[in-house]
This record gives sequence, structure tokens and C-alpha cells, in this order.
Amino acid sequence: MRTIKEYVNLASEELIPLSKAGDYFPVKLSRPSVERLWRRGCRGVLLETIFICNRRYTSRQVIARHIERTQRTDSANRR
Repeated sequence: MRTIKEYVNLASEELIPLSKAGDYFPVKLSRPSVERLWRRGCRGVLLETIFICNRRYTSRQVIARHIERTQRTDSANRR
């Protein structure tokens, strides 16, 4: 399985701390679950993050892309 990893676009995306990112998923995720998505990924897709001043951030756009990619990967594996 190939890992997809891109980076947050600072110019066009609103950053949210990784500790608050679980609130922006369709089903609220705990902080350890969000960190697992960032470190290990889900279905070969890692959650994109950026590290600024000793804090890790992501964005709503990143979360939307992550959900889309994991669903796309899941549907491709079912064929």
C-alpha cells in the first residue's frame, strides 16, 4: 500500500491545532485517534500536518481531503 503525504498550504488554509482537529471530523475523534491518523494513517493515507513553534497544526481543508482520499482508497480496494 502506498502512503500519500502532502502538506498544509499556509497561504490558503485556516490552521487548527491538532489537539482540536477531532472536532472537525464527521464523527468526533479523540486526540489519540487524530494523532494516529497523522503518524500511521488510515488505508495508506496520512493526515497532513505542519509543525510551527512547537505545535502541530492541520486545517479543515486537509481533513476534507483526508476523508475523500480514504473513501476513494476504500472503494478502489472493493473492486
